[in-house]
Amino acid sequence: MSNDSEEAKRVLKDIVNENNTVVWSDFTIAMLDAVIIESKSEADLKKLKRVWKSLFITISKNLNINVDDKNDNWSLVEEKILSSNNNTCRSRSSRPTNPHSKSSESSSQLNESELITNKEKEEVLDTYKQLDESKLWKLSTGKIVEKEMMKLVEEAIYEHPCHSFIFDPEDDNWNEYFSEEELTEIRTHKCKKVPELPKELVEFFDSINQGDIDDLYKSISDVYYHPVRDYVCHWAKKCFLEGIELFMSEFFKGDDFTERDLLSRVWRLILLAFDKGELKIREKKYSKATNTQINRKRKLSSIESIERKVTSKRPDQLITFGDYELGIVEGSKIDDDHSTKLFLDSMKKSPKSMKDMLLQLLKVAPHKKHDIKTIALITSGK
Repeated sequence: MSNDSEEAKRVLKDIVNENNTVVWSDFTIAMLDAVIIESKSEADLKKLKRVWKSLFITISKNLNINVDDKNDNWSLVEEKILSSNNNTCRSRSSRPTNPHSKSSESSSQLNESELITNKEKEEVLDTYKQLDESKLWKLSTGKIVEKEMMKLVEEAIYEHPCHSFIFDPEDDNWNEYFSEEELTEIRTHKCKKVPELPKELVEFFDSINQGDIDDLYKSISDVYYHPVRDYVCHWAKKCFLEGIELFMSEFFKGDDFTERDLLSRVWRLILLAFDKGELKIREKKYSKATNTQINRKRKLSSIESIERKVTSKRPDQLITFGDYELGIVEGSKIDDDHSTKLFLDSMKKSPKSMKDMLLQLLKVAPHKKHDIKTIALITSGK
């Protein structure tokens, strides 16, 4: 259990809430992959529960974190264990990974291969079947997008964005359901044109003379831009200088920096870009839009007791306009473009957050349903 202990420690640090409390039901879901693997050598599920609960309490105590074990969802864990044992083959959509593997990826990487139960799958399929046939997306080839999505929903044994009605044409799983021409049609459908760079910013870039790093720093420093009236060029100048300073200080030669270091030092240019204007980027404890979605079925106790309010996982940064959430920023410290965390951040966590934000915005402006866009900025680096 030594590897499990280290993973559990990372998970507990990630799921601790603002009251310095961790919840048993959140922990079991976060550690589900490891629990399922452990069940292969421990058939007694009651004993397995005792082992994991003891681990949960012991590590929480060592970390000086409070424990809330009132909400017990072990029956769901048992269901997923049994479901896993009954599935002897993987669907083409699943890419299970070893939960014990250790890399630079942070503990926000939870449940990269979360099993979906038959009940959950049936609920999703029922919703697909209730869609208005006349409003389904028919491609020029005659293929119906939602019908193909249903096929993957039926075949998948692991939770996939299609179970949340999210379609990402960059997900290679769709290559088995759509031709490249069809995927191109999907990518370009009502695609928003990227605005051109401001003329003054292009002129600033063109004015930069190449040379050694000292000459480059001096030539950029000598140019003056007003921090308010010339904000775009002022921002670009500041970002160039800060980037050069990182090289001068040999920041990138170290290997002990964290994702937070990368976001606050290397990717600071994103934060600075929003200093002037009504859009803001802020670090938040959670996304209000996602919190609203995951707690939307809560109700007062009657036949069943009221469900405990669930707090969403913390995003790295949120893009906001007043009280409205418009986008998410996720940073990863990774070694390659095929990192599991990069896959999760860009193809699972961020799309779900974007959908949650979109649903909340549509409550305020339903007439803008074809115009509202939510965004995700994914940064990565070694």
